[in-house]
Amino acid sequence: MQSRWMRVSAVMAVVLSACGMASPPGSSSEDSEIALAKAQIRSSPELRASGRTLPVPSAHYPTIASALASARPGDRVRVAAGTYAECPVLVDGVTLEGHIISGDPAVTLDGAGAGCDPCVICGDTTIVHGAAVKGFRIVNSEHLGVRLNGSRGVYMSELVIENSSGPGIRSNASSFVLEHSRLLGNEGPSVRITHGSQAILIGNDIQGLADGVRVDMGTNFGEPGWAPSQAWLADNDIHGNVGNGMYVFGRGSSVYGTGNRYETSGLSGVQVNAGATYVGRRESMTANAGDGLAVAGCDIRCTDVGCTNPVITLERSRATLDESAFDSNVGQGLSAVCNAQVAVRNSTVSHNVMRGAWASSTLEAGVSVPSTLRAERTVFASNARVAVGASEDSQLELGTIKSPGRNSFLDYGLWSIRNPSTRSVSAQLNWFGTTDASAIAASIFDCTENANHGCVTFEPFLTHAP
Repeated sequence: MQSRWMRVSAVMAVVLSACGMASPPGSSSEDSEIALAKAQIRSSPELRASGRTLPVPSAHYPTIASALASARPGDRVRVAAGTYAECPVLVDGVTLEGHIISGDPAVTLDGAGAGCDPCVICGDTTIVHGAAVKGFRIVNSEHLGVRLNGSRGVYMSELVIENSSGPGIRSNASSFVLEHSRLLGNEGPSVRITHGSQAILIGNDIQGLADGVRVDMGTNFGEPGWAPSQAWLADNDIHGNVGNGMYVFGRGSSVYGTGNRYETSGLSGVQVNAGATYVGRRESMTANAGDGLAVAGCDIRCTDVGCTNPVITLERSRATLDESAFDSNVGQGLSAVCNAQVAVRNSTVSHNVMRGAWASSTLEAGVSVPSTLRAERTVFASNARVAVGASEDSQLELGTIKSPGRNSFLDYGLWSIRNPSTRSVSAQLNWFGTTDASAIAASIFDCTENANHGCVTFEPFLTHAP
């Protein structure tokens, strides 16, 4: 057990180092990701090196529940292959381990057969510290596959959670690690991280009937119980979700990702709303039905069917992406809408059906706050209509002489840069695939097309690809 927690802590340190992430704008001197690491490490239990192994089924422990009732911190409840109509409740410092054959769980917990309500595996009847669960297939939950409520330092691995009528995993005010697990066909968000939870997700396969991962504060600002949540995601495959691949919501909620794949979502690959922050490196957002990355500071929530009394939230949302790919999305590769601040560098934005990248001010219902989109050392290639653009009074930042853009605009459809915004744009020291200044000017839509629009300064430009 001690070696397991040392390994998890080492993984967290590697993830932090790989991300190389700066503090979100406005953060305290102690970065949010460092605070999360400390919270996880401090929550890990000081377990005894020589705990007992309690086998299930056996003469002393015919059921999982009987073994857990006898277990003490440091013990391991080991469950033999088979299907069990039980709803285990996690115990402080106890490992619940199912038999694994060829990398797949051979122990099934049937939520429908056991009548589990609200959860098949529960960490919420008492506050649990340092429990672990590994090697189970959780099926047919009538509500939740796994629920954590106020628990700390829960470690989960090699689980399969499928066909829950709600979320596969829901964490309220808890901290946990989930790795090398599969969540398939769950009707709620496959992983819901809410009400001040902190989570680390490593190497999971997530595919469901709503959002793949949702990180939020649990309720509206100022309402009882709201608290921002945080998550790290590393090397997860989040694909084929009916909703967003990942949805991050609310002031202070944040996600730090590296090496994740958000693909073929029914909405956007990643959506960041209402004051949330997303920082990612080596992320991939491909073939989503909406945008690859959609960031919106403004948020509108309807209080009735006709949305005649909407609740409007105006909180700046932020996203910073490095070494990432936004490819073949039906909408934009990435968008910054209504009080959003987005920066992308060392990335590729290509083959998107609408535009490569776009910044705008108005969300809906007339709510309008300028956004900023910054790009550096990024390749915009073969996007169907526009490589990059801004509208209304939103701002593009594409490079200056002192801070060269070094972006590449290649094989653009209609425009390399389209700027119907009232703001002028500096797009200096970029590569447009040609050294013909008149051809470059012809690819830019700005004040030369409409006097009400801001101008684009593109000279001096690079004479070769950066």
